[in-house]
Amino acid sequence: MMWFLYVFGLMTCFDVAIGSCYRQNDITQGLLEMLTKMIKCNGNPNIDSKTRPVFFASLTKRPTTVHVNEIVKFDDVRVNRVKAYQPSTGVFTAPVAGVYAFNCVISAESGQKFGYQLNKNDAMYVNGYTSDSNYGSQTTSVIIELKKGDRVYIKHRHQRTETIAGNQFSYFSGYFVHE
Repeated sequence: MMWFLYVFGLMTCFDVAIGSCYRQNDITQGLLEMLTKMIKCNGNPNIDSKTRPVFFASLTKRPTTVHVNEIVKFDDVRVNRVKAYQPSTGVFTAPVAGVYAFNCVISAESGQKFGYQLNKNDAMYVNGYTSDSNYGSQTTSVIIELKKGDRVYIKHRHQRTETIAGNQFSYFSGYFVHE
């Protein structure tokens, strides 16, 4: 598409007098810049650096007790553009379709372990497990393709209550990569 506009601009310049070519070139250049911005946002002019979904949240309470099959609610939200992450539920809801990156670090309390999973909607996407060493932790990083309205969250997966370290030792983040 950009190639077409470039050729169109060149052809237009050949068809007009040399003096007016500069004015036509300015218009063509403006169209090319606008198209380039749209292409960088993959055809969605509403997604830019200010409206791109991105969040970072950590746990404050230490220890944080998590019950069987409970969603971990990361309560200290530091970044939450477009408010797609809800700390009251612990769920990120995709405001636009596309490819997203998610990361989490889970730190268990001293001498304990913690089993968790990162879910896409109601299905496990990847599992995670901290060791029972001295404040064992695990980092999980994934790339997920989401439709608008899909949900991503961290869920406890063991059949007993376990605790994880708050005090900003455990956190969850995600961001929109592209459509």
